Amino acid sequence: MSYSYVHEGANVICTNMTNGKPLQIGISRVSTVILASKKAPLLNIDDRKISDTFSCKVASKFWGGLQILTAVIAVAALAVATVATGGLALVAAGVMLAAAGTSIVAGVTGLYKIGHDCDATLNGTWMLPHGGVKIDKKQALLSQSLMNCPKGGVVSIIIDPVIAMAAAKEITSNNNAEIAAHLTSQAIIGVITAATAFTPIGLLVAAPIAVYGYIDGENSKEEAAKKNLPIWRWSDVGDAAKTEGLMNQPLGVSGAMVESGVKLTIENKAITQEIAEHNLQAALLRAEGNVAGAEAAELTAMRLTRMYPSTRNAFIGPEFWKGFFKGLGGAVANYLIDRGSDSYELAKAKSSLLASDNANNQDIDNNISVIANNPK
Repeated sequence: MSYSYVHEGANVICTNMTNGKPLQIGISRVSTVILASKKAPLLNIDDRKISDTFSCKVASKFWGGLQILTAVIAVAALAVATVATGGLALVAAGVMLAAAGTSIVAGVTGLYKIGHDCDATLNGTWMLPHGGVKIDKKQALLSQSLMNCPKGGVVSIIIDPVIAMAAAKEITSNNNAEIAAHLTSQAIIGVITAATAFTPIGLLVAAPIAVYGYIDGENSKEEAAKKNLPIWRWSDVGDAAKTEGLMNQPLGVSGAMVESGVKLTIENKAITQEIAEHNLQAALLRAEGNVAGAEAAELTAMRLTRMYPSTRNAFIGPEFWKGFFKGLGGAVANYLIDRGSDSYELAKAKSSLLASDNANNQDIDNNISVIANNPK
């Protein structure tokens, strides 16, 4: 089998690309081996500079999803703040400002990362170079050479510009569909999260948990993708959904319990004040010699002491179970939506890998008239 050597300016595609066209591979060193017909240096494994950004899907998905999720939570918090009163309105307003701020930061950071993530190729490693021929003391690149980008993509060299353009368009279409599915799922998850915890205290608890869960989950998926590990299996859904529902559904439960605690404190404070007033009245009546009136006031105070809400009933009561089942239902729904989206995204990612592989197979006979026969 013979493969072409590669010159500066050769076309490259990436399985994570969304820019819609192939880029060119460049050189950042002084070369002594020049391809006369192209007046361009031949490349070796140290040449990893890409002409522009592929607009990596990883940054678009991660930061775009975070932006959508927090924007929905911010809108929900604004809606709660408009109907809440007093301190609870301030709590909702605080959640809104924090979520809105996070959404803005995610948007700005995402734009920066999309424009600069391809710098990661400078730290990548070319695979399948020529095993025996060196150019400027380093192994020569061939048309078969591939690079596993640190961001999870696979960069391929395509000699024919027509084949490279067709592959770039197909991969971009797949990746844009993948991004759209991810953003849509996060918008729906944001709505469910907000509906599950649609109170000031509930949102105060739910918002940071939702953001942390998103970041942790996406980082885990990215690491799995880099290592070519399965992200999940449908057979896992039943047990995992139960686990997530029971262990990670504080969106409803914590909000309900904290809300109950606030209500309990307010009620106890009011009752304590009323008891004190009746005891004071009883003391004044006794001082005046009005024994009957004093005893009546003391009896009222005694009855009020029995009206303290039970701590257990306040926390593990109707509001708790309402919050529990809302949280459980929301967690399971969010889990299934996320995993359903992951399934679709994974299918699109596999289609992009297939498109890249097909382009390499179609390009296998193309060369720059300088070829390596049976490279090791």
